[in-house]
Amino acid sequence: MQLVKYFIAVVFMVMVFSCSNDPSNPATQSGMVTVPAAGDSHVTPTLVDHSILAPIIANWEVQAVIKVKDSDIRENLDGAWFNLNLDQTFTFGQFESQTGQGTYNYDNTTQIIEFFFNPKNIRVPSQFKINGIGAYDGSTMIWMGNTPKNQSGMQLKMTKKIN
Repeated sequence: MQLVKYFIAVVFMVMVFSCSNDPSNPATQSGMVTVPAAGDSHVTPTLVDHSILAPIIANWEVQAVIKVKDSDIRENLDGAWFNLNLDQTFTFGQFESQTGQGTYNYDNTTQIIEFFFNPKNIRVPSQFKINGIGAYDGSTMIWMGNTPKNQSGMQLKMTKKIN
């Protein structure tokens, strides 16, 4: 009988400690994760529910660039890709090379996505408005430069890369 009581006490303690409500533990935040930006610990993404992020989580490639006047930015977008993760981190690069990483925020109300790049000296705009995701299969998305931090008017046609 003493052994049964001991077993129940151990199971109870394991359950209590594994169900911690520690807000710094991403696993306890019911469908949401926050991580500090790589190389910039004071930038933490605003928590966004996974169901809102789901349509944009993928490896997106730049297929077309419209209205880009700055030749350096156009060159940096040629062959560019962004791999957006559910934990609001991302990697990016050109062609076969990864050139950086970081975190991002997404505001579902304004449909603005903002990137916090690491390294910081990337010559790519850090903010875009997502103007629609392909209605049939979600394989295309338009990123527009009509935001407070990117008033260039540029447009990027993004297509989902299927591995």
